[in-house]
Amino acid sequence: MSSLNVGLIGYRNQAGYILNQLIKKKFIKKIIIFCHKKINEKEKKKNNRVFYVYKLEDLKNINCVFIASPTNFHLKYISFFLNKNIMIFCEKPGMHKNSDIKTLNNLKSSIKRKIYFNYNLNHSDFKYYLDNLIKDKKKFYLSIMNSYGIAFKKELKDNWRFTSKNIFNKITGNLGSHYINLILNAFKTSSKIIIKEYGFSDRKITDTCSINIFLKDQFHVNIFLSYALPFHDEIKLFYDDGYYNFSKDNISLFSPRDSFNKENQFTTPPKKILKKYNKDMYKTSINRSIDFFLKTVLENGSFELSTFKNAIETSKVLLKFKS
Repeated sequence: MSSLNVGLIGYRNQAGYILNQLIKKKFIKKIIIFCHKKINEKEKKKNNRVFYVYKLEDLKNINCVFIASPTNFHLKYISFFLNKNIMIFCEKPGMHKNSDIKTLNNLKSSIKRKIYFNYNLNHSDFKYYLDNLIKDKKKFYLSIMNSYGIAFKKELKDNWRFTSKNIFNKITGNLGSHYINLILNAFKTSSKIIIKEYGFSDRKITDTCSINIFLKDQFHVNIFLSYALPFHDEIKLFYDDGYYNFSKDNISLFSPRDSFNKENQFTTPPKKILKKYNKDMYKTSINRSIDFFLKTVLENGSFELSTFKNAIETSKVLLKFKS
């Protein structure tokens, strides 16, 4: 297969970002977008390879589809395309209740291999470094802290992040699911996951959470996520003689473990920048996910069943949690 016709469900936010990436691909002949709302003529004329339809049944003659709609519609759209012999890219999560999990679990393996659930970071450099430490049987400790400070913004008071009780709309599921899925993909299993939620703002829904994942051989992952605290975005991967620091802009290595200044006092280890990003690490990972999916479609390939299974397990973990 040398060219593709691609479907897209969704228009703004993540769907808008995906659309911009698809437009850059010269091998994509046509992009057909399913929208609920009419698109004005000026918008329609922005690109002659992009077309709009307003009935799901009109999203046809495509090789694959990207689903980037609100979470509660994901299974509906997946089900619509299951028997149409096309590949499905679905933004996380593909399921948001236990009945969804049961429906997807009952699919034939050949159908499961046609579905790719996109959890960000699985194609990140961070995942590459983590995989290498696991491969080399290095002991490590992983600390993740993301905070954004948006809970106190007046214009976001009624935003779905702070009004919906659905675990996948709260910070625990919306952001935490990416990291839970990443760890499940890296280790294939976990011995114990402890989730706690906190509220620092006056919003109706908790704005902060901690996720502790205990793994084999006493490996431990600590994840702290907040919409309330000042902006901070950092992943630290500690191993026996230093640590990697992953930020939006670069990857740094701090080593050796024992560091002293001229007065023989402990000091921060020397910093070595291993990589800088033109785009941040998260955008780079999303782009790689899109490229990975399209490459698989072009090659008439399929996806590993473990990817599907870990998407299911990620949702199970979150659905078991009760705040």
